[in-house]
Amino acid sequence: MKGYAEGLKLGITDNPEKVDFYCDVILDETDKMNHLIGALLDINQVEHSQSHKEAVEIDLDDYLQKTVNKFEASFKSENISLELKPYPNGLSIIKDPVRLDQVMSNYLTNALHYCDLNKTVSVGVTKKDDVCRIEVFNTAPPIPDAKLDYLWDSFYKVDQSRTREVGGHGLGLSIVKAIQEADGDGYGCYNHDNGVIFWFEVPTKKIRLLELNCSCSLWLSSYTLWLNAQYFLFPLGGLNP
Repeated sequence: MKGYAEGLKLGITDNPEKVDFYCDVILDETDKMNHLIGALLDINQVEHSQSHKEAVEIDLDDYLQKTVNKFEASFKSENISLELKPYPNGLSIIKDPVRLDQVMSNYLTNALHYCDLNKTVSVGVTKKDDVCRIEVFNTAPPIPDAKLDYLWDSFYKVDQSRTREVGGHGLGLSIVKAIQEADGDGYGCYNHDNGVIFWFEVPTKKIRLLELNCSCSLWLSSYTLWLNAQYFLFPLGGLNP
C-alpha cells in the first residue's frame, strides 16, 4: 500500500487507468486494514468486558430467517445453496442481539469462504432442556482432528495457502470464542458426513402457544371441577362461609 502511494506521489505514470488502479488498491488495502483493526478491537473489548451487553428475548425463527435473507445474495453469487431448518413450534432465545449478529455473521461468512464444490450450506436448530444449539453446516473436506482446537486461535487458518481475499484474516472464529466464553455459552466444531458443522449455544425461552393453550384449558377444567365439588359439598352455602 505504501509503495503504491509513493508511486503516485512520484508521478511514475500519467496513464489515468493506472492511476485509478493504484488508488483502488490503496482503498482496498485500507478497507482490509480497518476491518482487521476493528476485529482485533472487538476481541479485546469482549475479553475485557468493555463491549455493550444487553441480553434480551429474541424470536429465533424470525431472527434466523432475516439473517439468511441478508446473506442470500452473497451465497447466490457463488451458486451456493443456503437452507434454513427452523425449530418446530418456535423458540425464543436470550442473547445480546449485537453479539448474536457477530457470531452468526462470522459462522456464515466462514461457511461461504470454505464451502466446497458441492456448494451446500444449512442452518439448523436443536434444543436440550433450557439450552438452544444453533448449527451452521457446510459441505467441505474433513478438518484434521489435531487442528480442530486451533481453529479458534487468532490468525489461524487450516489452509495456509488461502489469501485474505478468500479466507479473511482468521479472526472471525476468535471473535465467536471471545463472545461465547464471555457469555458463558458453549461453542464448537466437528466433522460431519460430507462436511463440517460449527455450533454455538444460547439459553432459551420456549414459545409453544399450543402448550400454553392446553395448560390454560387444563387449569380452567381443574377450576371448574373444584367449583362443582364446592357446590355439591356445600349446596346451600356454596363458597361463602
